[in-house]
Amino acid sequence: MIYKKSFLVTFLCTLVIFLFCGGTFYLSNNYNEIYGIPTLNNSVLDIEDFNIEERNVDYLLNGEWDFYYNQWIVTDKDDSLTGKISLPNHWNDVFKISKNGYASYKIKIDGLKKNTYLSVVLNNFRGSYRAFINDVLVVSSGKLSKTNDNYVSGYVDYKNPYRVNDEVSLELVLEIGYNTFGGFYSSPWLTTEKFSSNTSSLSNIIHFITIIMIGALVCLS
Repeated sequence: MIYKKSFLVTFLCTLVIFLFCGGTFYLSNNYNEIYGIPTLNNSVLDIEDFNIEERNVDYLLNGEWDFYYNQWIVTDKDDSLTGKISLPNHWNDVFKISKNGYASYKIKIDGLKKNTYLSVVLNNFRGSYRAFINDVLVVSSGKLSKTNDNYVSGYVDYKNPYRVNDEVSLELVLEIGYNTFGGFYSSPWLTTEKFSSNTSSLSNIIHFITIIMIGALVCLS
């Protein structure tokens, strides 16, 4: 009887974890479609008809990006296009290149209104990277390197939201430091300054709940 009860509790906990993780995965990969948000098309995000300041949502930047392998196109002014890549994706799964290295990713953003404040969030990525909007550094995380000798991964250590002026188009560039896993394994988010902390907090809550549920399952098994 005790064995059956323990088995049932373990089964139910496993089912809850599976449904929770599956729901989180579905939401994160279909976020824009669920909220009716424009998506990337040929490395361009056109949000002219969508007011980011009036909607309490962010933009999940999954989709096609311009990709530059072993280049930092803002820092080094080196921009020889390798090809197109859809995020999230490992670059070695798309191109015949090593999973080791550093790179840049680029998209254009059209239709933003003046005085909008923008930033970039990568909630589930712990590698080193930096983000530029029109060549202005807005986010930096860890110490970037081109080799595996002195790179340091970590949490975001610099934030400076970009204020939109009279630009017709903005250029968003992500530079990723040396890594051994083929680049970004999660999609970045485009967010206004007032929503970026909410997005990060939500991610931390999801991680905390997941850890608690897995811990409970281990204790019961």
